[in-house]
Amino acid sequence: MFRRGNLIVTQWEHSRLSGTLASFLGAASGVNNPPLFGAIALHDWPHFPGTGVADVIEIGHKSSAQQQELLSRLAQPLPLDPLTELIVRLHWQRLSEDDAELQDAIDGARIETLRRQLGLSRKQMKRFDQWTDLCDMFAFYLSRGDSTEGNYELADPKNQAAWDLSWTITPTHLDVRGLPLPADCEVSLLAFDADSYPDVLQPSFVRISCGSR
Repeated sequence: MFRRGNLIVTQWEHSRLSGTLASFLGAASGVNNPPLFGAIALHDWPHFPGTGVADVIEIGHKSSAQQQELLSRLAQPLPLDPLTELIVRLHWQRLSEDDAELQDAIDGARIETLRRQLGLSRKQMKRFDQWTDLCDMFAFYLSRGDSTEGNYELADPKNQAAWDLSWTITPTHLDVRGLPLPADCEVSLLAFDADSYPDVLQPSFVRISCGSR
């Protein structure tokens, strides 16, 4: 979960936001790939709670037991479609380059099996992960209510098109230059009151505009 001032944003809501932002970038770039965008919306699947709607692990604060539970989920085929499982495993592989135990659980052989099953080249697979990486980064800062800016080179997964992007994030706005989003683009981020969470879920919505200014 993420702390956003006096609000809590759950891991599954952060993940959903990533998929929504991927679909916006897809519309702006002409990349029509709903299965990819749906898979990105589930990229944090190993963090999701088994039951209920609340998760209580603040990002970066997993206990040893919680880490082992995460590893146990990743150490076996996931109950997901092949593309979503591939996106999940690529995401965690990228995040865990310096964690040998997590790398073992992710299982590079399983990634290769999924890649071949989906008929993807390694280049295409890497580009799929780029979309996850960028949209996860956007959603990370928006979930925390941070202000930041940066650059990213994003490529079409299926052809040679690529875009040099620059972006600025404030707590309530995402501006992407180089691949401008529609001027009236807006998302709602579901959050809960931090003082009562998770015993009492008091929901509210944070409005985030996404068009260029």
